[in-house]
Parts: sequence; structure tokens; C-alpha cells
Amino acid sequence: MNWSQYSTLKSAGSISFAKKKQTTREAVAEVKAVDAVEWEGKPTDDNTVAEIKSFMDTNSIDYSAGDSKSELLGKIPAYKKNAVIGQPSQPKQEREYIALVSKQWDSGTGEALTDSIHEYSLYDLEREKKHYDSEIARAKAQSDELAKAIADFKKV
Repeated sequence: MNWSQYSTLKSAGSISFAKKKQTTREAVAEVKAVDAVEWEGKPTDDNTVAEIKSFMDTNSIDYSAGDSKSELLGKIPAYKKNAVIGQPSQPKQEREYIALVSKQWDSGTGEALTDSIHEYSLYDLEREKKHYDSEIARAKAQSDELAKAIADFKKV
């Protein structure tokens, strides 16, 4: 930011400080706990290999053609669906900040563009001012010493 233009831009309504909000986490709905779901008609040793394979085909459970009855039964998970642990709802989280909002335009068409938004804190602004103040002090010291050199030069 060219701070030397701040007052002019502010007077023209092209720049201003504004409070803004940023979502840091979206709201999360409550997840209810669900017990494990048992299989309906889960095969046992009493079923034939063909019946077990039919059950596995219906429930999209993989097996090999040469699997024995005990191997097939071992590939069927204990539960159709594992338990789901509950989770309480969580509210949306936002943070507020202060930003310098600058109006932007397309130089070719004059059409308004999306505003430029730059977050600032008081610390940021004070640090930047301190930097410029120290540059002024250095320039003043250079100028004062140069004035003494000019005076000495004129004596010769």
C-alpha cells in the first residue's frame, strides 16, 4: 500500500477499513451412535457351499471358486455394518478481523472488479509506521551531515 495516497483514496471512497468475518470451521451435524448391524440369514455350517456362495454374491463379498465351506464362512464379516461412534454437533466457527478494502477497476473497460481485501492488525500498522519513521530519521541525519559538508566545501 502506498500510504502517501491514503487520505486521497479514502476521500474518494476507494479505500476503507472494515470488519470482516472468516469461517474457520463449518457447522457439523450430530452423528448418532449406531450399533453394529447383524446379517439377516447369515450362513452356517448347516448351509451348502452353493448356498454360502449365493449369500456372498448377493452381499458383494469376494471369494475364490475353489474355497472350501470353512474358508467361505471365514470370509463373511461378523457384522453387515460396523458400529458407528456418535459425535456431538459442532457449531460453525468464525473469526473477525479488520481489513483494508480497496475498490478495483479494469483499466481497459472501467468495469468494477472484486475488491482487494488485505487484513491488518494495529501491530502491523504501527510496525510499518515505525519503519517509515526510522527511514525519516536516517534521511534527516544524512541531510544534516551533508549540510555540514556543503558549509565546509564553501569555505575552500
